Amino acid sequence: MGIFSDLFSSRRKRADPKDRERVLNHWGLDGTRKPNAADSEPTDYDRLNWRKKLQRILEDLPGSQKEWSNFLPDAQALKLGEDWIRNTLREEFTLLVRRAVADHVVTDAEHHKLDLAHQLIGLSDADAAKIFQQVVAEAEEFFGTDVQGV
Repeated sequence: MGIFSDLFSSRRKRADPKDRERVLNHWGLDGTRKPNAADSEPTDYDRLNWRKKLQRILEDLPGSQKEWSNFLPDAQALKLGEDWIRNTLREEFTLLVRRAVADHVVTDAEHHKLDLAHQLIGLSDADAAKIFQQVVAEAEEFFGTDVQGV
């Protein structure tokens, strides 16, 4: 005999079918359970994990480009909100630019990564250029020297 047969052999009795229906209904297992608002709201944990994945994908470009096609649908499924997603993508692109200029030099590989990132994120060329120019200007003011490769 299996473990459950052994454990419950002394409790065997014929269950009333209505009892089964009632308990399944109580546990939400009868197929009629509707998700409530709390089930559909994203949590801080969801947002944090999605953002960490975004950071990793952007940092690992171009090698991680193939992950992008499944990445944005995840945000939709988590119901993170269009405005939040758009702002987060923009913020992370800005941080990617900052990491590229932090050593005073923007290499060809970094230019390629930034071009690819802005295309994947959906930033217009003008918006991406504006962010890049602002970050470079901040860095040059901070360092007191020009950033090379811009």
